[in-house]
Amino acid sequence: MTKLIVRDVTRSTDELSALVAEIVGELAVVSHAGTQVVEITVAGISKGAALAELAGELGVEPQQAVAFGDYPNDLPMLAWAGRSVAPRNGHPAVLAEVDDVTESNDDDGVALAIERLLGSVRGQAEA
Repeated sequence: MTKLIVRDVTRSTDELSALVAEIVGELAVVSHAGTQVVEITVAGISKGAALAELAGELGVEPQQAVAFGDYPNDLPMLAWAGRSVAPRNGHPAVLAEVDDVTESNDDDGVALAIERLLGSVRGQAEA
């Protein structure tokens, strides 16, 4: 098993995350990726760890990477990447940690951010 999912319809995912984190302590990592469920994973297993492992295999350094995320389960990945971007409608904890905020998911925020990034790379190459 890689992940345990917890749900409590009487609590918000932020409240439930805090409660579960208090219970599991350092034995596991507690996060969530939406408004319905809380995820419990083995310590050391995260999107950030997976990204770091893959990037290492490909020879990509953190400063060469851009990561996009919107919920707390994305925070380790966003912290690993040299540049981090969240959509405007992302979770407040994510918005507080990223380098850039783009338009919301509903307004194609990730696509627009990628277009801006590619435009700046093209502009640098032409200069």
